[in-house]
Amino acid sequence: MSNQVIFSIIFLSFTIQATYSSTGSLCQEDNRILSKRKRIGRLIRPNVDETGCTAFLIGKSCMLSAGHCRKKLGLVEFNVPLSTNQGDIRHSIAKNQYTVVRKSMRYDHGSGLDYMVFRTLPNRISKKYAGEVEGFYDLNLSKPKIGEIVEIIGYGYNHAR
Repeated sequence: MSNQVIFSIIFLSFTIQATYSSTGSLCQEDNRILSKRKRIGRLIRPNVDETGCTAFLIGKSCMLSAGHCRKKLGLVEFNVPLSTNQGDIRHSIAKNQYTVVRKSMRYDHGSGLDYMVFRTLPNRISKKYAGEVEGFYDLNLSKPKIGEIVEIIGYGYNHAR
């Protein structure tokens, strides 16, 4: 998959998320698969809530997520371990966590758009930025063509727990 397709995927995934939540299924079949994609992290506020949002690296320290995720600004975790059998999340180890610079956030949510851009600090152990370790996506602002195949990538949450 091209690095430039990711911007389209993000906005498509936000649109699909609302549909999935109300019907219980994305396409009437749960065909999700595990992904170990670098450049994609989980945005979370540890010890405040145990659901996260997906964040995409678009620069050395710059990330893109959904505007409705702005209240989850705290940490971005990479190399996230699988949840427990009971569905409880597990956190990344400290060398894979990056603190969000809250004042850097720019977002829109509620005017037909749903995006947020923000920066992170270097990791407190390695002193490196997330994009230096994980890599980052190039942005392509064009819309996907009708019939073009896209992937929907993100950290899911099961509301039925």
